Amino acid sequence: VIGLNPCQGTLAYSAILSQTFQSLCASLGLHLSYLKSLFFVTLVALVPLCLMKNIHALAPFSVLGTASVVLTAVGMVWRCVDGTYRAPDGLYYQDLSDEMR
Repeated sequence: VIGLNPCQGTLAYSAILSQTFQSLCASLGLHLSYLKSLFFVTLVALVPLCLMKNIHALAPFSVLGTASVVLTAVGMVWRCVDGTYRAPDGLYYQDLSDEMR
């Protein structure tokens, strides 16, 4: 069972990244099916990363990813505290969909 965890993680990353890639392509006018997007992301991005013998080269990107998550969290807290989305007079409140209000 423990040996399946890496496979499950790779499958989860493939699913998440392929949906993101599909959305990015759609915003550029290129409409890919979910299956094509899944194969592309898995074969072009994830398989080569899984086959690396030394992952030391990925360390700078790990730092960049962690810094991005921290900056996103700071921005979310900032927007929460400054009242940008506060009802009914927040700057972006009217832009929220009804189910998000």
